[in-house]
Amino acid sequence: MKKNLLIFLIFFLQIVNGQDLDAESKFTVSQNYVCLARLELSNKNFLKANEYFSKAFTFHDALDSYQVLDAAASALQVNNQEFFKKYVTESITQYKAPLDFILEYDKFANYKNNAFLKSLPADYERLLNQYYINKKDLTAFIEVSVLVEKDQIARQLIDYFENELRSSQTKVNKEVFNKILENTDNDNAQKLIDLTKKYGFQDYSWLILWHHRISFNDENDTFWQYFKPVIKEEIKKGNLHKSYLASFADVNETIWKEKQIYGTLFQYPIANVKDVDRLRNSVGLPPLLYDQIIFGKPLPDEYKLTESELKKILLQKVAKYE
Repeated sequence: MKKNLLIFLIFFLQIVNGQDLDAESKFTVSQNYVCLARLELSNKNFLKANEYFSKAFTFHDALDSYQVLDAAASALQVNNQEFFKKYVTESITQYKAPLDFILEYDKFANYKNNAFLKSLPADYERLLNQYYINKKDLTAFIEVSVLVEKDQIARQLIDYFENELRSSQTKVNKEVFNKILENTDNDNAQKLIDLTKKYGFQDYSWLILWHHRISFNDENDTFWQYFKPVIKEEIKKGNLHKSYLASFADVNETIWKEKQIYGTLFQYPIANVKDVDRLRNSVGLPPLLYDQIIFGKPLPDEYKLTESELKKILLQKVAKYE
């Protein structure tokens, strides 16, 4: 009883402390807690990881299904079956996590016989239907989904025909395929602008945006002239994390300058290693070492930060809310 009361008081104080934060800041604080939770999870400090994940989600929903499933893994490690079921369920109803992805999730590897996981296939369709029911505007979601499908079909068909022609030793006219792709992307771009004006920004449109990353910094590009202000407004509302455009900026920099700014990509060198953590912090990203520990990204030789220093930095970011 005393333990439950203490937990309640902790979360009550957190809610009170977070009341003066704007929506963008709440998302940032939430992700800082997620970073701490994942760091503790990687070090097998499961109780602490479970605590940090719980705190993170009092400020804002998870960024994606990976974070929710990591939270589920931490709950499972401390035998908190209630939270494990809750998080796995949310990975489907809020993030549309595929069934195979969940069942094969690496952090569940030692729990193949878990009763809830074994029962999940029979209940998956019902939970997936809930994902669509939860959509605030299903019409907007469907219309954007059609654009995404069109985008993927065009690319798959081009890949197929290029491979078929190549295997038959027929000369491939890449200009024809490039023109098809260009027309598809241009048509999708205008339709996405029209849909966004009609329904508001849809996070499911990310793939369409991604396929326009080459022109991200082109000041004359009408697509990004429209979407950059829209996305910045969504960040202010707390609907998107402030790092949303960082990978677009990095890819664009690598195309034109062969170096990235924030270190969101695996392969390319970083333009300013000395200042990279400061630049990452400006868009709500943790120090670069975090990506190496959690995702296995290689670090530049000249990068200097220890794990203890990383943890100290992350703790300082949430100290006000502890």
